[in-house]
Amino acid sequence: MPYSVPQPGLGVGCGDFSSCGPVTIPEIMTEVFLSRFGAAAGLWLVCAFAFADSFYSTGGSNPIRKLIDNDRWKHARTLALAELAQHPKDAPVLTFMSIIEESFNRWDSARSYAEQAVAADPNYADAHAQLARVVIEIAENSALWRQVGLVRTMKRELDAAYRIDPNDLDALLTDMMYTFKAPGIAGGSHAKAHEIAQRILRTNPDWGRMAEAKLAQNENNEPSAIRWLREGGTSNYRIDASLAEVYCCLSPHPRYDEAIGIAKMMQQAEPSRVDAYVLLVRSYAASGKYAEIDPVLAEAAQKVPDDLSPYYWAARTLAEHKVESARAEGYLKRYLAQEPEGRAPTWGEAHWTLGLVYENEGRKQEAASEMRTALKLRPDLEAVKRDYKRLSD
Repeated sequence: MPYSVPQPGLGVGCGDFSSCGPVTIPEIMTEVFLSRFGAAAGLWLVCAFAFADSFYSTGGSNPIRKLIDNDRWKHARTLALAELAQHPKDAPVLTFMSIIEESFNRWDSARSYAEQAVAADPNYADAHAQLARVVIEIAENSALWRQVGLVRTMKRELDAAYRIDPNDLDALLTDMMYTFKAPGIAGGSHAKAHEIAQRILRTNPDWGRMAEAKLAQNENNEPSAIRWLREGGTSNYRIDASLAEVYCCLSPHPRYDEAIGIAKMMQQAEPSRVDAYVLLVRSYAASGKYAEIDPVLAEAAQKVPDDLSPYYWAARTLAEHKVESARAEGYLKRYLAQEPEGRAPTWGEAHWTLGLVYENEGRKQEAASEMRTALKLRPDLEAVKRDYKRLSD
């Protein structure tokens, strides 16, 4: 049977005890958020948000939200645009479009939709929270003089969200991670971040557990993160996914069998969601069970055809372990044959990883060429710049 989910919310993103890979590089600003709509690319990824249960006053389950909850970003985009063609000032749908555009790294468009949502309904707390989150994401790659103004905008929008709803989950998660990451002079404080997490825990226990686990992870306190994720005993897809990722991919002492067991349970419960397949291929690739990878990829491509993230993550894991380079190259070329799903690794990250595969094989010129392509597509990735410089020296 399907998992129960935390209300409001359905997702966790990726941070790292060591490194989650290219999509989950923990930058100070981009790691501002514990994800509610996290992609399989990184189950602790920071980019996401929450929406109130009463998303529409009429109640019920909104089809756009359901698609986003299940990481079906391409379909959600099509549906949201069709809805906006009929109702261009619908604040919730404008907020959804901001989230969707962000998932495809279209930041200016994401900000524009969030601003339109705030203008359409100034009393919609989630719109203010989304705008706060987007501008602080934009600040990550902005000049210092611009960052100051963007932080002020974030704080203004958080204040607006709190005036409307002091327990708005989006706003609290954004506030928590900004407070944790920011320097003291900018209002940062680990103690205050934990206080916010406790506020979340009182009103949304599942999200409070994930919030405290996220902070523990950022403090390199793996035992505490695991305790928070295992506390409560209820079956929850995103919490289980987060725990499995700690076991397989983040811990310095991996527990691959436990990660595989959790992932198989997730796969059985929700076969049309990509997270379980990603966890399985990462676990198999890291533990040397290479023959197990292809059957999982085949099933993932059948059940979740719009999202080829499992191919990317299988290749990335093999590249990190410097094994099975030919297999990794094939997986990446398959991934590059289709537009990435929202919140999935971008083509730029795929070219970067392909460059690492070529480097493992001693094909330095081809590696440098892939790095150049990656930089054209994702000039914001500092790790790619470092790798390209290293290969070019």
